Amino acid sequence: MLAHKGEDIVCSQGHKLGSITEDIVEGRPITGHELRIDFSVAGISPTNDGHSCRACNEKVTEVRDGTYRVRTTHGWVGELS
Repeated sequence: MLAHKGEDIVCSQGHKLGSITEDIVEGRPITGHELRIDFSVAGISPTNDGHSCRACNEKVTEVRDGTYRVRTTHGWVGELS
């Protein structure tokens, strides 16, 4: 198991920016359906290749060819294709 349902998506400074909506298992790509992203004023901003924290501008997701890599409380999960 790479990440559990309910685990937070965070920047390295600890800002909570979303959560994992279903378990993410090794070998299965993250397609975005497994994520809930907070686009509120205090949340995250979309970038050309993912999302960044609005408070510190640190990248919290990366996207390539519809596959995500996400920063959680335990570090980065997922692999880009």
